[in-house]
Amino acid sequence: MSKIIARSILYVVLIVTCFLIIQYKNSNINIENQKITDYQIAQEKINNYLEWKHELALTYGSLPIEANEVIVYDTNSKKTLFQKNNTTLHTLASVTKLMTTYLALQTLDASSSITISKKALNTEGESGLIEGEVWPLEKLVAFTLIVSSNDGAAALAEAVEQKIGKNFIQFMNEKAIEMNLPSLHFTTPSGLDTGINSSSSKATSGGIGNAQDITKLAEIFLYTYPNIAIQSTYQKATFIGSKGLHEAVNTDVIISYIKDPLLSKTGYTELAGGNLVYAFNAGTTDKPRPVIVTILNSSTGGRFSDARMIASSTLTVLRKEPQSI
Repeated sequence: MSKIIARSILYVVLIVTCFLIIQYKNSNINIENQKITDYQIAQEKINNYLEWKHELALTYGSLPIEANEVIVYDTNSKKTLFQKNNTTLHTLASVTKLMTTYLALQTLDASSSITISKKALNTEGESGLIEGEVWPLEKLVAFTLIVSSNDGAAALAEAVEQKIGKNFIQFMNEKAIEMNLPSLHFTTPSGLDTGINSSSSKATSGGIGNAQDITKLAEIFLYTYPNIAIQSTYQKATFIGSKGLHEAVNTDVIISYIKDPLLSKTGYTELAGGNLVYAFNAGTTDKPRPVIVTILNSSTGGRFSDARMIASSTLTVLRKEPQSI
């Protein structure tokens, strides 16, 4: 009887052991199969991403862009989608006003009032400002960006000088280094070039820099002062100074054709050619995706046709972007 019980126990042990061995082998097979499946999925994602990157390059590369320097930068991923001569130094013209207005906002109290001086009005260009007129800081900044007011930039520079007791141009250049924008160098707060009409002196750029650093500056401005940045995209706006109304028409003539614009600043001088920096939301309201485009050394009209092509192509390629790997 005991032998029968012993055999039975042995059989049970053998059966359980065989079962466990089979289960173990099956589990190893499943693990290996899962590894293969995971690898295939990962490889497929990599292939899809590489195909998309190739399409990205072809899309931008096929555009008849007139500008000599271009950057398309995705602020969410911190990746450059497209670049063309992005480290070449170039004259900035009124794109300089991004730094001037940023430093005014950083240095002066938000409740500050700016008085327009005769000296500021002597700056080349007419934007309708009046001597002795008083403006709230943020309104003068927005007006200066929209109409590219040289007088407005000069008035802001004067106010900062009075606050810090230092030459504004020196302050601009020190801050450029401090902000890790080493290519930027300024000689005027407006970006106006000097010596253009003088036969005895060589023309000097009001500001120089590369597309890479201007893009960084635009990103800093956009994320630090988004409510003021968005005002720079208004096609038309009415401002109230202490001496009357001022109608502002944007120097960016195609801003209304850009999807969800977030920031805009034009620039043009003889030395610079046509410049344009703008940002737009390539995502949705719920999931914003700010993209910054910097265009330098195009023509007066070419910068705007460049901008429309780039914005449209960017939206197209980003819609096709595969899930992150």
